[in-house]
Amino acid sequence: MKKLKVRGLGLMTAVIISIGGLVGCSGSDAPEDTAKKSEPVEITVSAAASLTEALNEIETLYEEESGNEVSMNYGSSGALQKQIEEGAPTDLFISAGKKQMDALREAGLVKSDSIKDLLGNKLVLIVSEEYADKIKTVEDLLNTDGKIAIGEVETVPVGQYSQESLENLNVWGSIQDKIVFAKDVKAVISYVESGEAVAGIAYKSDAVGMKSGKVAEEIDPSTHKEIVYPEGIVESTEHEEAVKGYMEFLDKEESTDIFKKYGFEVK
Repeated sequence: MKKLKVRGLGLMTAVIISIGGLVGCSGSDAPEDTAKKSEPVEITVSAAASLTEALNEIETLYEEESGNEVSMNYGSSGALQKQIEEGAPTDLFISAGKKQMDALREAGLVKSDSIKDLLGNKLVLIVSEEYADKIKTVEDLLNTDGKIAIGEVETVPVGQYSQESLENLNVWGSIQDKIVFAKDVKAVISYVESGEAVAGIAYKSDAVGMKSGKVAEEIDPSTHKEIVYPEGIVESTEHEEAVKGYMEFLDKEESTDIFKKYGFEVK
């Protein structure tokens, strides 16, 4: 009987030890799991105005999946560059041109190893409803007396691409007195939709959402530098891991499908 009692006690002790071990493991795992879950953060993204519709749509999906919040700041790439240079709180910069991103990288304001090309785009000639049958090519701009809208050539990438293209097509010199300079590509669209300008040059992605007017032609891409949208993490960010997660989300199929829907070329 003693022998059986001892064996029973040994078994009971083993069971107690095993249970204690499981409880101990469960208790020690809980803090580790909790530690792995990061608190939701808010990241600020400064992005070219031409990305407004696409990024707003993606923002909703990202916030639902990540639990983080995104504060979007849209404008011309040159204006956004200046804001970052002046210390505006920004975590991620998405430019419509390499010039602005390169300037920030050279100034040490954007992390060099984070910069990558996100998207591409194309230039299109857009015309108002009234002039849809009169202006069908860039060369037709030579024969109109109406105003022609393009982006500011100093600060707005679409304006810089437009000037370069018009110069290479031998049109620029003859139409300068007809040009209305817009603060960003959205303003170019607005000028043409309202009829204040008979024509304008915009990105293909922005022309997709025009409420009036039409695309007369897609401008030959060999007449200007390649249109590229680089993205880069701002050096002063306090949420680098969250920003990297957002950048990864922009590469997911659900995001790239949205970019394509709005006329962008995914890199």
